[in-house]
Amino acid sequence: MDEWQGGDAPVDGNGGHDVDRRQLTGVVAAYSLTNHIDPDGSCTPLHATADFGRFARNLRASEPLLPRVVCRRDIGGSRLTVPGAGSEEWSVHEGQLLVLAAPRGDLALVMQVTLPGMPDADEVARFLAATCFHRDSMQLDGTPIVHLTCQDLHEAPAPAASTTLTFGTHVHQTVLPGNSLLDAVLGSGAGAGEADGGALGLLIGRGLLRHGATGHVTPRPLNAPGRTVAALVRGVSVLAGWSRPAENVMLLAPPLVVVGLEVLNRARAAAFQALEAVDAVSAPSIDEARLMVSDLSARLTDIELDMSFGVEAYIDSVLVPELFFESFLAALRDATGMAGGLDNTSRMVERVMTVLRVRRVSLDNLVAERAERRVRTISNIVAAGTVVAFPPTLLLAFFGVNSPDVDSSRSILDLSRYWLAYLCAFLPVIVLVATGYLQLVRLRRTTAFAPGAGPPVDARAAPPAVAPLERRARTPGDGVRAGAGAPVP
Repeated sequence: MDEWQGGDAPVDGNGGHDVDRRQLTGVVAAYSLTNHIDPDGSCTPLHATADFGRFARNLRASEPLLPRVVCRRDIGGSRLTVPGAGSEEWSVHEGQLLVLAAPRGDLALVMQVTLPGMPDADEVARFLAATCFHRDSMQLDGTPIVHLTCQDLHEAPAPAASTTLTFGTHVHQTVLPGNSLLDAVLGSGAGAGEADGGALGLLIGRGLLRHGATGHVTPRPLNAPGRTVAALVRGVSVLAGWSRPAENVMLLAPPLVVVGLEVLNRARAAAFQALEAVDAVSAPSIDEARLMVSDLSARLTDIELDMSFGVEAYIDSVLVPELFFESFLAALRDATGMAGGLDNTSRMVERVMTVLRVRRVSLDNLVAERAERRVRTISNIVAAGTVVAFPPTLLLAFFGVNSPDVDSSRSILDLSRYWLAYLCAFLPVIVLVATGYLQLVRLRRTTAFAPGAGPPVDARAAPPAVAPLERRARTPGDGVRAGAGAPVP
């Protein structure tokens, strides 16, 4: 970790290697994509794609948690046109397209471009505006960028999830001023707390805000008057005066943030869809309703995992514990409102999960009630069969014995002869049924229950005795006292 002078300016504690002067102006744009892939071990780790200098050891340590490069295309010498933004075109001196895949499969497109010559702030601002607001129509030598990237994805070892790449909602562009533009930015007054001005304000506002109204953030540890500048707003940042390794490590933050914001968008949309599905849960059977609720719970669990490993893992400094990265990531996170969006989305998902838990408990109660009804029905059928079969069984046993009480010459239906046998057979059943009926009537009449008033009580039971209140003469000290409740009657 570098030493810092007076808390303001970075000291060349690393032999001057963290401060340098660029000759050509560069722009690095990170775009979120709505597509997903299943990354595997064939993807290239980030530390192998650029010069990270002394920061490479941190990237190697965090390799399983950082995005990996799925495919890369060299675009040096190409012509970049944006038909949606007019007829202007830009020559690319050096550059490349990178498709990054996060561990959960979320994608980001990173376009690194070095502009030839000495473009001024106005020209770079027009480039930023065109490649941001009209990114869907960007072309390289007449071929849409998304088509080129799709071809690279199909040739890459990692399988693509879809045949067409689609830009997401979020984009962040970083300007790396060189030569005369670097001098203009360093002289614009980017110190913490100072107003936007000159070239810096023009770049930060993409040429749309020309009156010092961008309200940019300048991380205090990354700004040394006349030597280094780090300023940013939600969609644009400017890094001036830094060495290539320092630039590269800070340029890791924008892809992480745009991927995290896209995950938050997807999580919030999925939470709304789940809530609508919960409200509209209607199935022909309880079992199908339980399956639907279980499916919604599984989807919300995936959302929670996405937010944990696709957002929360990228908003702190654990991945790359370096002051350059920490300061820039913290400022970018605050500028985009990422932490607040994560908190709000987490609460939304948690509330939907609570509704699902309540719905699942209701369904479980219905299932238990259905099982109880089934058991009760079977018991009633068995009891009814037993009651019905009891008298004939006794009569058959009586008429089947060899006894002088049974006259073989007379019918068993002769009640004048066998009335006592029929009485003995049916009387116990009649007594049993009558006794059960009377008990049910008594239970209904003697049990009173009011919802919310506690357990059922016997209506005939005498009310509990209440001791009479002792009354005493009121004294001047009676009434509301400190620490006491209501006045004493």
